[in-house]
Amino acid sequence: MERDLIGQTLAGRYRVEQFIDQGGMASVYRVLDLQNNTPLAVKMLKPDLAEDTVFLRRFGREALVLQRLEHPNIVHYYGLESLNGHACLLLEYIDGITLRRRIFEVGGALPIKEIHSWLKPVCAALHYAHQLGIYHCDVKPANIMVTRQGRVVLSDFGIARSAGGTLATMSMPGTPEFMAPEQWLGHNLDARTDLYALGVTLYSMMTGGERPFCGESPQSEGDRYARIQWEQLFLPPPSPRLYNPAIGEGLASMVAKALAKNPVDRFQTAADFYRAFEENRLASTTETGSPAPVPTKIASPSIRTKARGVAAPKLVRSTRLKWGIFTIVAGVILVVTLVLTMASGSGSTQVNLKDGMRMVYMPAGEFLMGITESDGVKLLSEPTPVGLADYESRVRAMQPQHRVYLDAYWMYQTEVTNGMYVQCVAAGVCQPPIQNGSYTRDSYYDNPTYTNYPVIYVDWYQANTYCGWAGGHLPSEAEWEKAARGTDGRTYPWRDQPPAGDLLNFCDKNCEFSFKDSNVNDGYEDTAPVGSYPQGASEYGALDMAGNVWEWVADWYSETYYIGSPSENPQGPASGEYRVLRGGSCYNESFYLRSSNRNRGNPDNRYSYNGFRCAR
Repeated sequence: MERDLIGQTLAGRYRVEQFIDQGGMASVYRVLDLQNNTPLAVKMLKPDLAEDTVFLRRFGREALVLQRLEHPNIVHYYGLESLNGHACLLLEYIDGITLRRRIFEVGGALPIKEIHSWLKPVCAALHYAHQLGIYHCDVKPANIMVTRQGRVVLSDFGIARSAGGTLATMSMPGTPEFMAPEQWLGHNLDARTDLYALGVTLYSMMTGGERPFCGESPQSEGDRYARIQWEQLFLPPPSPRLYNPAIGEGLASMVAKALAKNPVDRFQTAADFYRAFEENRLASTTETGSPAPVPTKIASPSIRTKARGVAAPKLVRSTRLKWGIFTIVAGVILVVTLVLTMASGSGSTQVNLKDGMRMVYMPAGEFLMGITESDGVKLLSEPTPVGLADYESRVRAMQPQHRVYLDAYWMYQTEVTNGMYVQCVAAGVCQPPIQNGSYTRDSYYDNPTYTNYPVIYVDWYQANTYCGWAGGHLPSEAEWEKAARGTDGRTYPWRDQPPAGDLLNFCDKNCEFSFKDSNVNDGYEDTAPVGSYPQGASEYGALDMAGNVWEWVADWYSETYYIGSPSENPQGPASGEYRVLRGGSCYNESFYLRSSNRNRGNPDNRYSYNGFRCAR
């Protein structure tokens, strides 16, 4: 029945192209979003369950969990919709392979360097989710994927649990070989539950697919499920060195800690887990990059049990392990530093389905905002830019240079286009631009020729409304400047090379207020199609952050704001007369195009050189 949907178009937009997988409660398909020409994965609740309010509520709970997660190493969630009467989750389609498949493709232990390439992003994803109070509860190689571009993604939050909430489970509460003792016993779950499963996953990578508990002990009884449960509760894990002697003692001890029965004895955070791996991996003899030798598999369950040296009791299903008191982990500063290192994710992109815009990821961390006093002195020694009477005050407004920490976020890769903005107008949310033309064109906004050009003649309020409709917000000044300058304090998005016609759309001669024919060397007398200058991209892959159109940002303008602005996630003054504009336009020369430059505008202004982009 599932395959009968192939070729159908759901809700007039999503063409079903491939059946991917089926679980007990839902089926997964690859579909093509015809509106944005983007492949997606659709998780569809089975028809017989869609009428059950309990399962619908659980399906909705999974959607609520996914809605809170925005991370380059977590599968992206686009929405919960009813498509042709089917309850569906719309998810990012991952074109790649699972870690499980990779392990069995290799046919032995993965090289330590490759293990690191999988483990680092998964730890980053888990730490992020755990900070939000979300626990995956089914971490395993089958739920970890790598795209063709090399991005590792944690998927399937179908049984995730929110702190203080209930399981969003659509099926059994986990995968037996990867379930921590507290999952079997029905105790409260937390980050340490995921780290237990991650320990089993690491064990599997280091041993060519072995798991410490497979229901093979002759001391256990019952069916396979009951035997695995008994082993998870009572037997210590065999050392991975039994399967791969090349594994260092440090890594073996690390795995033993991750698989401790009592959560108090395990790693307390994903950052702790990753730090321990980093400290021990260099001691491994597999660091050369070649797969470690994997000895012949142990012949029988009895040998496995003997090697462990265990005299375990019979299975008692009512057993309750007594957990110790939760202890707070010290070394917060070290952990935070580690997390910032392992959660980089630079260069990751996603498509915002609301308007089709590609977004680039901005990892959490610090950057240098503003200019130094010596930079200011140098600027003041140069000729005053055309049309700028208060040059000295504008230079002062970029000082002092200061370090700013920002949480992770997504930034639109380019400015919002006419074609995107018209969708918001059609939805009855946005007001159309005050004029249809541009400076040199009588027909612009409503002309299909300029669909991919930046929308102009919009004020701050219209820009703010659009970003809210698209599921985001106007970027703060700090968010905008970090996206443009990166972490190395560059002058322009492309570093420090003076503006040139192959880098941006700007005023490269005769920069006066008679703009026509003033910027011919870049190929345009007016605005250019967004993304026309890939060589001018920023460190993170953001385009058009200099030239083309000025961009509204969220903050009120204050010339002295930098003197006492917050060092973390600054949002600008509480009020003011003007809003900030960034990036310069196709009518501006180099001073205005600096990534540190701050311009001001009346929020009601609607000009031919004002546009915007959004952040999430």
